[in-house]
Amino acid sequence: MPRFEDVEERGGSGTRALSEQVEICLCVDDRLALTPKVNAFMDYLVEHLPAAWRPR
Repeated sequence: MPRFEDVEERGGSGTRALSEQVEICLCVDDRLALTPKVNAFMDYLVEHLPAAWRPR
């Protein structure tokens, strides 16, 4: 699968990167590692990821 596409074919200039959906996992070695900062980061990711990537 190509990772870049030529946007000149569509009237643009240059190339752009293509992204594909990936699974994101956050691992901690102990429950004590789930600090408020880590929880805030997880919440941030869920809020800012595209809807198709959000947990179901």
